[in-house]
Amino acid sequence: MDLLELLSDIVIYGSSDLVGNKKISSKTRKRILVVFIIVSLCHIGISAFCIFWAIKDKSIILLVLGILCVLLFIYNAFKTIEKYKEAQQMNKEIIKDFFDNLAPHWDNEPIADKEIFDTILDNGGIKENADVLDVACGTGVLFPYYLERNVKSITAIDLSTEMVKIAKSKFPQVNVICGDAESITFDRNFDCIVIYNAFPHFPEPEKVISNLSKALKTGGRFTIAHGMSKKELDEIHMKSAGKVSNILPDCDNLAKMLESYFNVDIMISNEKMYQVSGTKK
Repeated sequence: MDLLELLSDIVIYGSSDLVGNKKISSKTRKRILVVFIIVSLCHIGISAFCIFWAIKDKSIILLVLGILCVLLFIYNAFKTIEKYKEAQQMNKEIIKDFFDNLAPHWDNEPIADKEIFDTILDNGGIKENADVLDVACGTGVLFPYYLERNVKSITAIDLSTEMVKIAKSKFPQVNVICGDAESITFDRNFDCIVIYNAFPHFPEPEKVISNLSKALKTGGRFTIAHGMSKKELDEIHMKSAGKVSNILPDCDNLAKMLESYFNVDIMISNEKMYQVSGTKK
């Protein structure tokens, strides 16, 4: 989306509607906010001009127009900033409640086939004697595949208490913790960290990446993956989970988010799956 497109869309749709549109990326939303600031400065200039000439010419009409422009600007500014904040951040309690409600039926949802799981786990470095951390584990969809590979240990976390309860009941041998990936700490480091089918549900993904990088051994592998295409995933989220989902970044943008902590060497985005993975620096 170039500058001319942004300007025309702001004129047609209004800045607040655009920044509140969750179908656009966070980067594009920030660009819209910058353009809005530029347009607002022009707005202020026009208002100041009207008020100046109103005072000079003692024109009530120009004075009223100037005041109306200022009031309109203030209203639009507050509305735009409010929508921007709302779109940029999701309430964790809403996310928790959303997945708590889905937990009893979660295992009825269709899952990716074994070939896709094997590809994701192969790329994710999941092998015998590995210490694995599964982030946003849900009811434990990946646990059987970890166990098949004879990993040394599985630790898993999820924000949803109901998801955690079900995962614990199904897999008592797994250490499942109810916790927030942004702030949770561990008394040990892991060989592999996997975030499967969950990354768009983190309100502040950069904080999650930064925090989890501390829990990974140097040279350990960090993986973000989905068992479907980015296009299909985004469409599903916008239809049924818009309030608790961000748009999934494309592989290049996600790799840039990871590059401060990891050497990204795997990027896959096709009609069957999505995966970005790298080793800790």
